[in-house]
Amino acid sequence: MTPAPLPGSYSLVQFCPDPARAEGVNLGVVLCCPARHFVKALLSRGNHRAARLVGRDALDVTSLQAAKRALEERLTSDAEQLATLEGFRQFATTRGNALQLTEPRPVRVFEPELDLQTLYADLVGGATRGARVNTPLLPQLETRMARLAAEGKAEINLRVPVPLSEQTLRVRYALPGEVTLLIKPQRFPADEAPAMKLAAMLAIDGDQLSRHEVPGRGRSRLVVVPVFDRGAPGEYLLRRVGGLLTAYGVEVVPEGEVEQFLRDRVREEPLSG
Repeated sequence: MTPAPLPGSYSLVQFCPDPARAEGVNLGVVLCCPARHFVKALLSRGNHRAARLVGRDALDVTSLQAAKRALEERLTSDAEQLATLEGFRQFATTRGNALQLTEPRPVRVFEPELDLQTLYADLVGGATRGARVNTPLLPQLETRMARLAAEGKAEINLRVPVPLSEQTLRVRYALPGEVTLLIKPQRFPADEAPAMKLAAMLAIDGDQLSRHEVPGRGRSRLVVVPVFDRGAPGEYLLRRVGGLLTAYGVEVVPEGEVEQFLRDRVREEPLSG
């Protein structure tokens, strides 16, 4: 069942060297979805469109790149304030440098991250800044969990305090229940030594999470979905990493078993459905 769309708005990010002439080129897009506390920009990696507008010799690439970073950082640091339709509209209409935001336009939002990528592809195109970071490690799982989050059955992108530690663990997904499942897709290196070192760090965090309640969340269990770099020694390394994690109370779900895992835990249609 497809979740009902949520109200949102988007603005194009345009390079306007002379706002009085109202000439500009699209360098990105920002999507705001208040119901998901989501506001984020995707910006172009290159500056060839801006160079064509003003001439390559006249373009201050350093300043333009700095403006892109400043926009990204502002959306991150003030996300709580800007992830409202009114806050976003005010932000879009009061910017004063060469990067201008168009008047926000309404849009229906189903899955904010994927919808933002679609808007960028349709309205801007080309490679994005930080494209590798923005790409989910397991896109199929990301799509399914985003739907569950829209239905109020899951959470996405959490920082969980590790009991008896001053550290926090970044967890991509959570399935609430009597025991909250903290699901963390994790890329492991192909070499055994660094892969086992990373597994040991996760094992310690998982052990503490299974033994002690997390304030405000209760009992939790860490679930790791290992993703191995190309060239990793396949089943052998999975057994070594999985064995260490399991010994410390961490549930391990191989990539190929994620669909069955969600069938068992959520009792919903499979990922491919």
